[in-house]
Amino acid sequence: MSQTGFISAETHNLHSGQVEGTLAGEVGLLTRNIVIEGNKYPGFENKLRGRVIVSRLTQDGLDYEGSAKLDAVEFRNMGQLGFDDTDDPRFSLAFHSLGETTTNYVKRCSFNVNFSPALGFFSTNSVPVEANIFYHSVGSGVIDEGSDNVYKDNLLVSILFPGTYNGAQETQNMDWYGAFNLNKATNPVLENNVVAGSEQAGIRRETARTHHSG
Repeated sequence: MSQTGFISAETHNLHSGQVEGTLAGEVGLLTRNIVIEGNKYPGFENKLRGRVIVSRLTQDGLDYEGSAKLDAVEFRNMGQLGFDDTDDPRFSLAFHSLGETTTNYVKRCSFNVNFSPALGFFSTNSVPVEANIFYHSVGSGVIDEGSDNVYKDNLLVSILFPGTYNGAQETQNMDWYGAFNLNKATNPVLENNVVAGSEQAGIRRETARTHHSG
């Protein structure tokens, strides 16, 4: 990994000698030289911030299609709490309705405090997501409702449950979140990702269409 990595890794055996595991610290660099930061709105500092959406638009008979090649960008204090409709995802960064694409990627970026899920894919396919750090996301770190998106060498830390976030006491909230929410993803690929400090699941997946290693 270029922005994250194991340090001081040691292999330990349990007393039985039949099970072993590697204990290591994971280090992530949150700051980047290029920063996209959400504005503060009085009274809504921990709820409503900025968002970036990459999508397509038809206007006056013309078709417009967005694309984003993001490398080493910091998304700081982004996302809007509670606005998670998939038709209008107010995540820190969302790709929507792009179909099969070879012109988009998210690499070596930092999602540094998100008041929503940090990253989402909706009807958007084959996007590489590599060596990114996701810190402090509400709900999920990543929501994927596309196809064949590839997640490699990412670090997700401090993924928070909305039902208790920021002093909430939603005792009837039975929603179940994962740092990677892949319930509606088709053929996602995960390789060598790390999830640490998720208040619910690390990976949420209700079907068996995922290739996972590491």
